[in-house]
Amino acid sequence: MEKNWIEKIEGFIIKAMNKGLFVIGYKYKSSFDDEELTYDFTIDNNINITICINGNFILSTPTGRFKGTLDLNRRNILTLDTLIATIEEYREDMAISEFDNFFNKDDESEKKISIDDLDSEDD
Repeated sequence: MEKNWIEKIEGFIIKAMNKGLFVIGYKYKSSFDDEELTYDFTIDNNINITICINGNFILSTPTGRFKGTLDLNRRNILTLDTLIATIEEYREDMAISEFDNFFNKDDESEKKISIDDLDSEDD
C-alpha cells in the first residue's frame, strides 16, 4: 500500500504548529555530496523526520524508528520548501509573541492583590 508520506508529514507538522509545539525545519546540503539535499524537521524535541533528496527518509520518535522511501518529484520538493518557509514564519511569530507577552505576565501578577495582602502591608 503506497502512502503519501509528504502529505502526512506536512499535515503532522501543521497540526503541531497549530498546537503551539516547538517545531523546527531546515534544508541543508550533505557534507559528502554537494548535490545531496536533506530536509530535517524536529517536532517538540521528540520527533525527528529526515528526508533526503534521493527519496530515503527516517521517522524517529521516542519509542521507535521507521525507514522508508519517497517518490520525490518536483511538486513534493516544492511542498517541502514551502513547509520550511511556513515553519520559519511560525517561529518568527512565536518569537514576537513571546517577546511581546514577556512583561505582560509580570504586570498581571503585580495587579492581582488580595485583601490579605493589603492587611499585611498595614502591619
